[in-house]
Amino acid sequence: MKKRFVLIVAFVAGLFGIAPDAQAQNIPYPAQSAPQMGSMIGPTPYGVSPVGYSAAAAHQQDGCNDCAVEGWTACNYAYGGFMYLRPRDAEIAYAVPANGPIAPGAVAVQAGPVRVLDLDFQPGFFVGFGKFLDECSSFGVQYTNFEGNTRDAVTVNAPLVVRSLVAHPSTFSGALDGLTASGSQTIQYEMIDFDYRNLIAYDFDYKINYLVGLRLAQMEQAFNSTFQFNGTHNVTTDLDFYGAGIRLGLEGERYTSNGFMVYGKTYASFIPGEFRADYDQTHSNNVIRVDTAWTAGRLVTMLDLEVGGGWVSCCGNWRATVGYTFNSWLNVVQTDEWIKGVQTNNFVDITDKMTFDGFVARIECRW
Repeated sequence: MKKRFVLIVAFVAGLFGIAPDAQAQNIPYPAQSAPQMGSMIGPTPYGVSPVGYSAAAAHQQDGCNDCAVEGWTACNYAYGGFMYLRPRDAEIAYAVPANGPIAPGAVAVQAGPVRVLDLDFQPGFFVGFGKFLDECSSFGVQYTNFEGNTRDAVTVNAPLVVRSLVAHPSTFSGALDGLTASGSQTIQYEMIDFDYRNLIAYDFDYKINYLVGLRLAQMEQAFNSTFQFNGTHNVTTDLDFYGAGIRLGLEGERYTSNGFMVYGKTYASFIPGEFRADYDQTHSNNVIRVDTAWTAGRLVTMLDLEVGGGWVSCCGNWRATVGYTFNSWLNVVQTDEWIKGVQTNNFVDITDKMTFDGFVARIECRW
């Protein structure tokens, strides 16, 4: 993707910025200084046992007598995960069988299912690591990558014809109706998150923290269609978004005595950025029928929700979780809306939404 190196450089810089401090160590809490059982709200002074420490120790799992279960007691963490997502509200209707021949400019009389490019579930991944600053706060970096694509083709027998739904209407003629058509669509996004987390409430069997961070995001939507009508006619579009903004969130975990857990996460990101769009319609004899481009700024809002469950090892050094996630991009420009804008010569208020949902799994190590 264009400008991918910008995100990669930022990601690498973030990794070096959180390199483990060799002097960072867990400081044991003297038993005689442990206060009585209670709830914990906000950070505690470094080296001071949090409220509930001594009581929580009595609830440790067998074989974990050397583990602390109060706050975040490790120095570092690293994780990797797999996503299986489906883009929604992103389909493109590119062709339809029609009862031909059709007069130029006339509305097609449909004679079969509309040919739609609609992505199904596709794989993606994310990786990240960070450092615990103390028992109540941490800083980390995450890189996320998703790429989905789909293809479709249609062939009809005369007297039916295939009518393009993505070509500019002023270029239509009887010679533009043929018997075959095909299309492809790709949606890809990359994100880098720099996040600060702080516990706001915790005990031996739960943790709740808030998150404040920075998100860098880019998305590319690519479309291509080919129609065989007295030669090859192509319609191609490219839509790119680049932006960076703030990220806010809330995360919670609940543990059982046998090592299982449930969790929930919700985030809101506000990403000012820019959309750049291109539209080209060409013929195989090198004739350019339509060639246009468009650029506009947008404030994209991203809303995320993830819920699931998993397993935590004794002392919490290893954890594995599986969940379902929802990710909505609001105030974005979609390929279908961009094509309609070109066809009608109306480029005012081209905005819509796009969502991704699906399964997510991760493995994390803390040390």
